Amino acid sequence: MSVRFLTAVSVLTLAILAGCQSGQPQAGGAGGQGDAAPQGIVIGVSVPAADHGWTAGVIWWAEQAMKLYPNVEWRFSTADTPAKQISDLETMMAAGVDGIVVLATESAPLTPIAKQIHE
Repeated sequence: MSVRFLTAVSVLTLAILAGCQSGQPQAGGAGGQGDAAPQGIVIGVSVPAADHGWTAGVIWWAEQAMKLYPNVEWRFSTADTPAKQISDLETMMAAGVDGIVVLATESAPLTPIAKQIHE
C-alpha cells in the first residue's frame, strides 16, 4: 500500500465522520469529538487480516479511531482473501450501512464491489 493511498483512506474516513457531527455535544457527554456524532449512524470498516505487523497496526489504529466515536455503530471486519472481503462488504451493504471505509486486500478483485457500493 502506498502512503498516498493510506492518506486518501484516512482523509475519507475523517470526512465521513466530520459529516456525521452535529456540532453539539450529546447530553451527559464530555464534550469530546466523539460525543458529537448523531445516534443511528452505521459505518462499515473492512481491512485486511493481520498477517504481519503493518496490517496489525492498521487494525489497532482503526479500533482506536472507532473508540473516538462511541455514538456511531461500527461494523468492523478483517479478511485474509479478496473473496472474504467481498463477502464482508456485501453483508455490510445488505445491512444498510450509511458508509463504508475499505482498505482492499487486493484492488483489482474489489473494484467491482467498490463501484457497486458507490452507486
